[in-house]
Amino acid sequence: MHLCCLFLLCLCASHIICGEAKGVYEDTINLVNSFYESKGISLLTAYVCWGEYERKLVRSLAYSGIRANLAPVPTALLSILQQDSYYRVGVLVDLACRNSRDALFEASSKKLFNLQKFWLLLESGCLSEDAAVLQDNNTNYDVVYSVDKNVESHFNTNFTYSLSKFGKTVLSNLRILADCEVTWVQLNGGTRQSEELQVSHRNMQSPLNLLTNGTMVEPDVLLLDVYKTSTVQPLNVSISGVAFLSNEEEDECFRVLFARRAPITRRRVDLHGAHFKTATVILFPDQFTDWDDLNLRHVDKWSKIHWPIFGYLRDQLNFSFEITHQLDSYGWLTNGTFNGVMGYLQREEIEFPTTGIFVRQDRIGVTSYAAPTFPLRATTIFRQPSLSTVSNIFILPFDKSVWLCCIALCLSSVFTLGIQIIWMEGQHIEQDMVHASWSDMFTLVLGAICQQGYHVTPTSLAGRITVFFLTLSSLFLFTSYSANIVALLQTPSTFFKTIHDLTNSPMIIRVENQTYNGVFMKETTDPELREFYRCKIEPLGEKAYQHAEVGMADIKKPMHAFQVDSAFAYKFMSETYEEHEKCDLKEINLFPAPMCTIATTKGSFLREYFSQRVVWYRNVGLLDRLFKIWMPQKAKCVSNAGGFVSVGMIEFYPAMMVLQYGTALAVVILLLEVLYFHRSLIISKFCFILHQKHVHR
Repeated sequence: MHLCCLFLLCLCASHIICGEAKGVYEDTINLVNSFYESKGISLLTAYVCWGEYERKLVRSLAYSGIRANLAPVPTALLSILQQDSYYRVGVLVDLACRNSRDALFEASSKKLFNLQKFWLLLESGCLSEDAAVLQDNNTNYDVVYSVDKNVESHFNTNFTYSLSKFGKTVLSNLRILADCEVTWVQLNGGTRQSEELQVSHRNMQSPLNLLTNGTMVEPDVLLLDVYKTSTVQPLNVSISGVAFLSNEEEDECFRVLFARRAPITRRRVDLHGAHFKTATVILFPDQFTDWDDLNLRHVDKWSKIHWPIFGYLRDQLNFSFEITHQLDSYGWLTNGTFNGVMGYLQREEIEFPTTGIFVRQDRIGVTSYAAPTFPLRATTIFRQPSLSTVSNIFILPFDKSVWLCCIALCLSSVFTLGIQIIWMEGQHIEQDMVHASWSDMFTLVLGAICQQGYHVTPTSLAGRITVFFLTLSSLFLFTSYSANIVALLQTPSTFFKTIHDLTNSPMIIRVENQTYNGVFMKETTDPELREFYRCKIEPLGEKAYQHAEVGMADIKKPMHAFQVDSAFAYKFMSETYEEHEKCDLKEINLFPAPMCTIATTKGSFLREYFSQRVVWYRNVGLLDRLFKIWMPQKAKCVSNAGGFVSVGMIEFYPAMMVLQYGTALAVVILLLEVLYFHRSLIISKFCFILHQKHVHR
């Protein structure tokens, strides 16, 4: 009998305990479901030890459209999280489970507390006091309790609360910076002033009140938002939600209230004076004077133009930075490691550089790019050669159709004069041109067109009219031709328009001695640029790279080109070039202009803060203003009058060639005429020589 009573007593006790556990776990599942449903998360990774209630958690989340991955061990949790790095996911961890703290520390070392993951850390999955969990008594951790203005409008929290001892122990050793979404769930164990607690109905996500039958009900569970402004700063804690556990005796259901909160990059705009180490690049330390020196704006211009941007970010986000390293190189990959600024980012010795960095494939693994700022304007500048250099200017004044008309005029004039003279000769009118041949007619017409005339002229009225209109037409043509020749002598060509044109030209090309010029040309995949580098740059070796001032001075010489940063080029031209020299210059971009970008260490929480604000600076015109201040603009061509242009041998070369060919042809014809005139004597001598040879045989 006693054994039966004892058995029934144990059965009732176990039923009560299991019922309570079931109710508490149901509240926990409802809390998790409501939390991630409010965040709009569609995928959850969880590490819990709830036994059979884990399947109930998965089903409950599935009903809300949330897929769940249950990690059996902490290592599996980390493996899943490292794969889920490209989209937003939820992470649930029960700190009452074995090795859960080790999993958090490992996740912290791998920078898995970031903007892409919503962490929900349960002090205890069953939402009850657990001695095993609260066994840490260390209280030497600094905690700052802040009030979010957005939360204050939702929860008029006049009761006090505090982070539990275990929460301080766990969270203070984690890397949970300002870009992390970490919510700590604990029992409400703080001292409260419940008589002053009020909640506004219209600001709640759920029409629930903390007043029940006129009596103030204190929340059972607190959801605390925690983060740090830097690894050495104390925890910043604020309340983000409250929950009320179900109570069957008082017929109360589980309730949870969340405050409507802005994104973290909008509400965590105060970094509380966090201090960061930075580095900068000074390529010309012997010429560098000050960050605001506009007189030498071309000296380390990229570091100077980015300096005000970091000043805006410092003032807007309330942080400070110190330049701990001044370098002369942006950093390039050598044997698997970077030198220069990129080396410090790779080793995480600085948080960000105070200058722009080019986006490169090999740098993506060691840095995070925030936002682009200014483009690199590197271009090939040269003077277009004169038309006489690349073309025969003596055939350019008339196009093909005009030249055909001129030939037709000559032939028709020769034919007309020939017919007239032959007919007039039969009438005994043209006595002066009785012996004129068709070649004489051609010479007469050619002399008229070339404004040279002829020693005889037709005496008939028809012949004179023909010669008059021929001469008049020749005058018009000669005047137009001469005027165009003068204009063409002063007109530059448009022969070089592409990289292919430069490659196949005799132009001498040099490159500014900047590291990125050689790197981009060697690494390019553009076939035209590779051919250009192989033909024009590679054969010269180091001689192909010149100082900017030397290269810009060489551009004044004909058939010289120089690849240079346009900011320096425009400044140099405005100071040393004459007006007509500026107008003659042309530019060709060899490769697409890369963008300078604000960069941080890999996985830095500052990336998103910098990105949003730099984009805002661009939208409101701050970046455009800085660019106009620090980057010289291209000088406008006001007047293209170059003054007197002398004719050189290059311009006169085609005429000289005509004279040489004509002289050579005349000599050849003279020799042929001499041979023809003495043909009988030559033939007789040749026959005599042949006869003598035959006799001697």
